[in-house]
Amino acid sequence: MAEKNTKKTGMGMGAGMGAPGMGAPAAGMGGAAGMGRSSNKDETFITCSVFGDVKVIRGGRTIKLEAPKEGSEPIKIEDGDRIGTGSGSYAWGISSAGMVGVDEGANLALFPNSEAVIHSNAANRITSLDLLKGLFSVSATTKGKIGDMIRLPSGYALAEFKPLFGEFKKIKSTAGFIELGSDGSVTYFNFTTRILHNGIEPEDRISFFNGKFVIKGNAMYAMNLNKNPDPRCAAAKDTLMTLASQFLSTDPLKKALDILEKNPPGAFGTENISSWVETQRNEVKRAEETGDPSLIMLAKRQLEAAEKSSKSLAKDQARDMAEEEKEYERKKEATRKMIAKVPETVAKLKAPLPAYLPLRDGDRVTKKDVVRKVKNYDQILDAQQNMGEQLAEKYNISARATPGDIMAYVSGKTKSQDDMKKKVMELINQKGLTALTKSADMNAKFTYQKADYTVFRAEKGTELKMARAPSGTEFLIVFLKITNNTKNEIFISPDQSFSLLADGQQVALGNYTFATNVDPGKTTEGYAFFKVPENAKKFVFMAGNKSEKKQNIDLDL
Repeated sequence: MAEKNTKKTGMGMGAGMGAPGMGAPAAGMGGAAGMGRSSNKDETFITCSVFGDVKVIRGGRTIKLEAPKEGSEPIKIEDGDRIGTGSGSYAWGISSAGMVGVDEGANLALFPNSEAVIHSNAANRITSLDLLKGLFSVSATTKGKIGDMIRLPSGYALAEFKPLFGEFKKIKSTAGFIELGSDGSVTYFNFTTRILHNGIEPEDRISFFNGKFVIKGNAMYAMNLNKNPDPRCAAAKDTLMTLASQFLSTDPLKKALDILEKNPPGAFGTENISSWVETQRNEVKRAEETGDPSLIMLAKRQLEAAEKSSKSLAKDQARDMAEEEKEYERKKEATRKMIAKVPETVAKLKAPLPAYLPLRDGDRVTKKDVVRKVKNYDQILDAQQNMGEQLAEKYNISARATPGDIMAYVSGKTKSQDDMKKKVMELINQKGLTALTKSADMNAKFTYQKADYTVFRAEKGTELKMARAPSGTEFLIVFLKITNNTKNEIFISPDQSFSLLADGQQVALGNYTFATNVDPGKTTEGYAFFKVPENAKKFVFMAGNKSEKKQNIDLDL
């Protein structure tokens, strides 16, 4: 069942918590808390980066949070702090800094006009987050229940979180965006886990992985963001990237540009080359003073080599200097562009996010009563994943595992994989639908274009082998036997000859599996495939092209 949080958290935000206004812009890269410094490099604390009007209620006091100046202490969040953002304002990167290798913790970002309470333990590790109002990016890892770590106000339904395949084991983890609507709805999007409500989820879980889900009352709506991108979801993701990667203030950039302009590249090393040549000239003079021909010859050869090398080195240095000048100018230009981009970035953050796309009736997720012939692909993978985890636990697969345990584990995995392959092949080789909502056997006969037809079964359902019916539709297949009782080969044109009425609306043939040419005295068997509205009730199979009288067969589904 979906978890419904009934705990009431915190007091009112107090005057000014949700007030508009930007406050001081963040300093440095995204206003990151790393711009400040900690008095103890080994200290563990809950850090926070801010942009705009961000306040915290702590012990009855309202404190305005501002991005730390370079060299100052970073923002530190304490247990029970209630953080609120004003219009066009953000708080992000709320997590335990200095903590490595932990298997429990959380990370939180608040979008404009949002509030949350942070709970932590004595080790400054986040133990739970009370999301009170607004839009959040949240991640949580815990050995307990995710619902104990991410908590919503009374009246808002917390979704169930599950991995893509299998079940959570000791460590449970999820990450994504959550927004609490003023109408009591909760929107989840771009989560790294499956989202369920009252045990219900879209049947095609892979297509909806990282999708958008809205829980409103007892209803759940699901949207595939790959097929139907939502502007608000896309803008939230883009904004979070901007906060993490863009400069939100010109101050550090101007400082960097000033340092660049005061330290242009120099002609390094030219003095050393000149000094080397001059030294060799002095050596020649000293050799000439001795009158020793061999010394004179050696000194002159060394001078000749020095002069030759100096020309080559000077040429190399000139080339290197030109490259260095070019790189220097590139850095200055890049810094100027970043300075010029800051107002655009700030304006973008201040602008409101676009609205969500409206909910559609076809997006509502319903749990259908289906008769399943075999497990579908997701269920096969679930079983495979669970078996692998059970084997790893059974044989204690770790650095301390014995060779015997490892061999037993590998043998078990191989058997499990072989079993999975058999089940997949069984699924692929199934005749007809694999998940049925309706079915009927019949014996309806008719003659059409000199062939004798028998409709002996009809099936309606949600899955056909590896395929699932799109939202709002179901598959319908009509099983046929086609016998050629003539002395000549007959040819069938299914696309022109076969169609379906669904509640009076004509539905074109989607596909078929029978042969289209039948030898004399032979029979072909297969099915005609249609895609119909899921709520349609009456179906009529029709044979005959536009110019012919149609043969109608009522399908009793």
